[in-house]
Formats: sequence, C-alpha cells, structure tokens
Amino acid sequence: MLIQRGSLWEEAALHPWILTAADYLVGRGCLMYQSDTIVKETGQETHPGLHSDYAASRITEPFPEFCVLTVAVWAIDDFQAEHGPTVILPGSYRKRSQVPPGTTQEGAVKIEMKQGSIAMWNGATWHGSTPRTAAGKRTSLHNTYCRNYLRPLESYLSIDPAIVRRNPPAFSSLCGLDDAFGKSGEEGADFERLTYAARAGFAGSGALATWKT
Repeated sequence: MLIQRGSLWEEAALHPWILTAADYLVGRGCLMYQSDTIVKETGQETHPGLHSDYAASRITEPFPEFCVLTVAVWAIDDFQAEHGPTVILPGSYRKRSQVPPGTTQEGAVKIEMKQGSIAMWNGATWHGSTPRTAAGKRTSLHNTYCRNYLRPLESYLSIDPAIVRRNPPAFSSLCGLDDAFGKSGEEGADFERLTYAARAGFAGSGALATWKT
C-alpha cells in the first residue's frame, strides 16, 4: 500500500517509462495491483526456487497468450551477484503455466543492475531470488500493474482524496477510481464510468518504451 504513504511512491508509480510499458503490456487504464518493498539482509533468502506472479491471482492454466500482470522492480540499492538479486528464467512466460513443484533455478539468470535501475517483466515469467552473501542489506521497490478487470491484491478505493487531487488523472485510474468494475449500485451498472472507460481507451494498448539501466 505504498502509493498512499508519500509523494515519493506516487512519483514512482506514475513514472512515464513504466506507465508506457504497462499500457503496452496490460492495457490502458491498468490498475496498481500491489506496491511494496523487499529488504534483504545478509544470509536472508526471500524467494527460493522459482514462481510466477500469476499464482497470487489464481489465474488458471493455460495462462492467456497476452500479459495480464507486469512487475516493475526498482533497485533502491545495487543488484549485484553477492547482493541476492532476482533471478529470471528467460522466455518462461511462453509456458503459460505455474511453476511445477520442485522446480530449481537451473537455467535462470541473475538480474544485475546498478542502484536506480528498473527491471520489468511479464508476470507469467518464472523468477525467484538468491541469498544475500554480502554485508548489509538490499532494498527494492516492487510496483505491479494489472489489467483493469483483474482483482488487485491491494485496494485504494478509500485512499485520501487529497492524494488523488495532487496527482494527474492517471493516478486515479491506477487506484481503481475510474474503472467501471465494482462500481455498480442498486440500480445496476454505473454507465457513466463505463462510458468514460470506453472513451479513455481502457484495456487498449499503447506503445512500448525502451530504456537502458
């Protein structure tokens, strides 16, 4: 629930590179699925083996051919081999399945990047992490975006209106305040929001941005 805890997190959620890529991968009008941090200390392992981020939403197999959830990981500290970085199995999203029990990290590659860099992937991709062997700790920000018809892990429907007012319209969309789902009442669907979502191109694709870390 970081995007309701300070302007720094709001800015990260709205980063134009990330939103452009999220629009391409999961459609315009996407939602903030989850915004959290991971702090890893020496000897600690947070995500052994491999997993798919589709597991939390109970997405059935075979997964859709298109992406429904994408993760942007910000390196608040350096991601080097000894820092316990994320590992990813390239191309594994094409399997369109959860990770079978007992799967090892064989064939996975470590994501090594400098402080301030961002890694982003299709949430169906198999990934995990390695233990930190260096002294100190490593912090990362994980902002996950999903299609506007997927149920997020976090709900921002009760977010402080002052936070919404100080941000551009894209922020209220990320918080789920503009989409038509879950906004119906006793008299049926909220057609005002349905019309807005259609007019704004929700679920449509944008252009993919590329950048260097």
